Amino acid sequence: MNITVVRESFVETLQQAGHFVSNKMSDLKVFKGVLIKATQSGVVLQTTNLNDFFSGELGGKVTKTGEVLVDFKTLLEIVKNLSDSKFTLEKAANQLIITSRSGKVKLAVLDSQNFPQLPVEEGGVELSSNLFQEKTLKSVLLSCATDESRPILTGVCFDFDQKEVRVVGTDGFRMSILKTTNKESSLNGQKIIISSKSLGSLNRIFKKAPQKSTYFAQEKKLVFQGEGVLIVTRLLEGEFPPYLKVIPQNKETIVEVKKGELLEAVKSSSLFAREGSNMLVLEIKGKEIIVSSSGAGIGEAVFNIETTKKEGKDNKIVFNYRYLLEFLNTIEAEELVFEMVNAFAPGAFSAKGETNYLHVIMPIRSEG
Repeated sequence: MNITVVRESFVETLQQAGHFVSNKMSDLKVFKGVLIKATQSGVVLQTTNLNDFFSGELGGKVTKTGEVLVDFKTLLEIVKNLSDSKFTLEKAANQLIITSRSGKVKLAVLDSQNFPQLPVEEGGVELSSNLFQEKTLKSVLLSCATDESRPILTGVCFDFDQKEVRVVGTDGFRMSILKTTNKESSLNGQKIIISSKSLGSLNRIFKKAPQKSTYFAQEKKLVFQGEGVLIVTRLLEGEFPPYLKVIPQNKETIVEVKKGELLEAVKSSSLFAREGSNMLVLEIKGKEIIVSSSGAGIGEAVFNIETTKKEGKDNKIVFNYRYLLEFLNTIEAEELVFEMVNAFAPGAFSAKGETNYLHVIMPIRSEG
């Protein structure tokens, strides 16, 4: 194999490929490597972490076809530090020789025999690109678990109903649910659960949305395509929690508030909340929301925010400040609606005038 590539495009594709390299110490070296393939039509970089498969194309001058597998992290550090706009990659014996104008680097190659082949599938069901828009995924990914003790909670559930698709993320302490129109009737009644980590990488690579998304039910995987990139991801298996039961019913209190004012109060109170078991109190009293927190030995914060509308009785609830802060930093709406039952039931936030998105947070304890 002998190729000459433009540094900028090679590094960009290599960094995309890096989202799908395994970081687990116990995994084989093949899953920590990047496969460089030189074909008559150009250069392809491939990586896999068992759950996902990445293949990215880039231009380059191919003098000799072939392929080589090398350690991803080492290769990335080498090429990022090169100053030349172009460089050459050549496989010789058990080495990959990287040649630039200023010198050469020789990198040991890995055994590529166990590197999985790109799965080629035919058929499948093409899904709407709306499901995988950056805005759609961003509003749900914040609620997914990062702790893999319950793997199913690290995924995003796409629940296909007769008229709508509910996109749901939950870690057991909070939940985000976004509704969009179901354009594929053949999937009615089905749930597709995709790793939140894979979807986060999808967001970063395709920016807005992949050009084509295809679901293969029998193989339990999805294939995303666009911008010279192909990503295959396997579905998570297991039973997703009955999330609809978490949505508050029979609301006792409903208030509307400007997001900016609430965000300012929560940010300012977070210092004290961190020192007080992360507890942040929201008290609805009269026409105000009183945001307060205290930290042992350092002080307290109290902010009075005027609501723009209130229905129901005065009420009080305690949240983990971090969950509320992450939601407020993510949602783009200028005005919010907050609904609650009591101090023991979850509280729900939504954008004023919109019914397609809901963010639910569990209380951490009762106050008073």
